[in-house]
Amino acid sequence: IPIAERAKPRKISIGVGSDRREISG
Repeated sequence: IPIAERAKPRKISIGVGSDRREISG
Protein backbone atom coordinates (compact mmCIF):
# COMPACT_ATOMS: atom_id res chain seq x y z
CA ILE A 1 0.00 0.00 0.00
CA PRO A 2 1.42 3.38 -1.04
CA ILE A 3 2.17 5.81 1.78
CA ALA A 4 -0.32 8.28 0.31
CA GLU A 5 -3.03 5.64 0.58
CA ARG A 6 -2.08 4.73 4.14
CA ALA A 7 -2.56 8.34 5.18
CA LYS A 8 -6.26 8.09 4.34
CA PRO A 9 -8.72 6.91 6.99
CA ARG A 10 -10.21 3.56 6.07
CA LYS A 11 -11.76 0.46 7.58
CA ILE A 12 -9.49 -2.56 7.52
CA SER A 13 -10.58 -6.08 8.30
CA ILE A 14 -7.92 -8.03 10.18
CA GLY A 15 -8.01 -11.67 11.18
CA VAL A 16 -10.17 -14.58 10.08
CA GLY A 17 -13.09 -16.45 11.59
CA SER A 18 -13.92 -15.57 15.20
CA ASP A 19 -10.75 -13.49 15.43
CA ARG A 20 -11.90 -11.11 12.71
CA ARG A 21 -12.15 -7.48 13.73
CA GLU A 22 -12.57 -4.16 11.95
CA ILE A 23 -10.30 -1.24 12.73
CA SER A 24 -10.15 2.33 11.51
CA GLY A 25 -6.78 2.91 9.94
